[in-house]
Amino acid sequence: MRDVNAGAMNCFAMANKPIAWDVLMLVGCSSVLAAVMQDHGAATWIATRMLGHVGDLGMMALMIVPLAYTGSCVFLLPVDPIPLTTYKYSYWTMTDMMKPGFVVAVAWVLVLTLFMAVAARAGIS
Repeated sequence: MRDVNAGAMNCFAMANKPIAWDVLMLVGCSSVLAAVMQDHGAATWIATRMLGHVGDLGMMALMIVPLAYTGSCVFLLPVDPIPLTTYKYSYWTMTDMMKPGFVVAVAWVLVLTLFMAVAARAGIS
């Protein structure tokens, strides 16, 4: 007698094979964690603790540029949901991602160096 569930399980396994469940769980859980932190005030508390002493506009401008650099680091490693989901299918390799990312990182180092020199001359500290 043939097991009816064996065919269904085989079909389910074949349908699940191309799905990167680990990436979906990572992106989904981080989105849920961010929403819960926002709803319960934890995000505001962390922002106040870390940036509460930054009051004047000059200091805020100094912090925005390094923050933008940190955001551009997504070009060095696949930490964005789109590169994470496509990596499993071997459309690209880590070196493919790092080649343009290295150029962006070097450009940001030059921009930050120039920005800090201008800020030092202007007396912003």
